[in-house]
Amino acid sequence: KKYKQHLLVVYMFLQKAIKGFFYRGGTSRGLILLQRELDGYSKELQEHIILSAMGSPDERQVNGLGGGISSLSKVCIVSKPTKEERKEDIDIVFKFGQVSVNTPSIEFESNCGNMTTAVALFALESKWKKLKKEDIKNEHKDMTTVKLLASNTNTRIKASIDISYYRLLLEIIGEKYNKDVKEKDVPLELERTDSNGDLFNRMYRNDNLIELSGVPSLYPKIRLEFQDIQKTVCDKIFPTNELQTGIFIKCNNDDNKIGVREVKVTLIDSSMPCVFVETDSFLDLDLENETPQSLDLNSSLQASLEEIRMKSTYLMGLKESKSIPKVVLIQKSRLGGNNIKAFAISMNKTHRTFPITCAMSLISASLFKGTNVYNNLSEDYKEILNRQYRDYSSENKRVDEDFIEQDEDRKKKIYDSELTINHPAGSLEVFAKLYENINKKNRESSNNSNVIENRYEIDEVSISSTVERSARLIMKGDVLVPLYTTKKHVCFY
Repeated sequence: KKYKQHLLVVYMFLQKAIKGFFYRGGTSRGLILLQRELDGYSKELQEHIILSAMGSPDERQVNGLGGGISSLSKVCIVSKPTKEERKEDIDIVFKFGQVSVNTPSIEFESNCGNMTTAVALFALESKWKKLKKEDIKNEHKDMTTVKLLASNTNTRIKASIDISYYRLLLEIIGEKYNKDVKEKDVPLELERTDSNGDLFNRMYRNDNLIELSGVPSLYPKIRLEFQDIQKTVCDKIFPTNELQTGIFIKCNNDDNKIGVREVKVTLIDSSMPCVFVETDSFLDLDLENETPQSLDLNSSLQASLEEIRMKSTYLMGLKESKSIPKVVLIQKSRLGGNNIKAFAISMNKTHRTFPITCAMSLISASLFKGTNVYNNLSEDYKEILNRQYRDYSSENKRVDEDFIEQDEDRKKKIYDSELTINHPAGSLEVFAKLYENINKKNRESSNNSNVIENRYEIDEVSISSTVERSARLIMKGDVLVPLYTTKKHVCFY
């Protein structure tokens, strides 16, 4: 017995090196692992690698790379596209995982908009997306496009990334760019001026820099366009076929007896299954006077929100999960215009900023009159949306075949929207377009049953959304994973 105890202590100091990359993506932070590095291990061992690397389960994740909150406990597993995916010009495929802080679990059911930014930058920096030298030298071309496939939700994303940095790098190290550049090749101190002016002023144009709420300093802008974000997990955009759904939750009556009351919520799946709850549903709740910490300490509120989330899970046809659906508290913003106040609840904790996938679900819900989100827009902005819809309805009472012939995607835009979400750390701008999908169908002519007519019909709506973020590679190298955990003895050899 004593020998076995000593042996286990030895195993605690034996570690396996797994190649990894540690990135900040937007306001999140996570680990990027290569699928080929994990392929030789069972699913159980793959989960052990990720949990050990992030330091879960532990509320501080002190023994790993995690930051103790859901936005800083994420992983992306990347792989090269297949032949079929390359036909779609996909540059990189990735699977996102939400690593639980307090439990030994990883959920792969949804995507993360922030970490998508990191994966896009990884594809460029790791040269999975090839940059041509002539494109880098072309000073009129500031952006390049990386096409991503999020395998969790089968979502296609276009990322437009500033390449001015690579132009500067090429200028500094010359022809060495196309080879493996060593750190010693890049001088620590660069001459700030040269014959053409300030190097750093030429590195980025002002409109290519962005400062995110919750991230210090300016960074090059990465623009993400998520295509066809509706129905990522559920079968319908509105799984209950309702813009508002009543959910009954427990409450205390005036005589301190437990009763029930109805809370009207909007259940939507557009980029992320979300539950939008108005703050008016709770007495004396005003997000203008709240912080994430104060909401987390409000145990009765958190219990009610978790009850709403669990009942929404059933109504949306989802399997039980701690990460989805997300609950979002919303109310009208005192700033008016296209602003809306919103706090997101993630893994039973109030998000310190705002998840990108929740932002896309929020703006999607705002496009449908009668949802909780639409009802909490300012009257001025509602009129802007209503005007667009009136113009669309009056001009397009029938499907125009001339339009169909000019539009390869067979889509006709109804709305073009932009919202500013006021969240705990500042604000987030998100853009969306709502389309009607128009399908060509063959039908028999009403005059002659032997004649087949081409008919164009409106099938359903599709939604695309755009956000602007930034990313940074923090560390690359080997993640050291213990061969032994407190739960069981696992060996990689």
